[in-house]
Amino acid sequence: MEFEKFAKLIFDEMKPKLESSQGLSIFAKERAKFEGWLKVELCDSLSKYYKDIVPERNRTDLTFEDWAIELKTVNTNIRYENVKNKHRCAFR
Repeated sequence: MEFEKFAKLIFDEMKPKLESSQGLSIFAKERAKFEGWLKVELCDSLSKYYKDIVPERNRTDLTFEDWAIELKTVNTNIRYENVKNKHRCAFR
């Protein structure tokens, strides 16, 4: 499968999950990372089309057939309206 078709498949599968997840909106509001959730949902979606999906193979998030996907979520330290301001605390 060529990249453009593969990207469309991912977006078509993931967009409804991203839009309907109440838990994800809570994570975003709290500036919490959600890469693990995204990996599980993407694996679920891709398993409809590929049978040999392996998570965490050779330090790569998802691998199958001739594909390897490394996921990166947005940085949680960017300020945004209606999202909690957070900073790291140094404990002594």
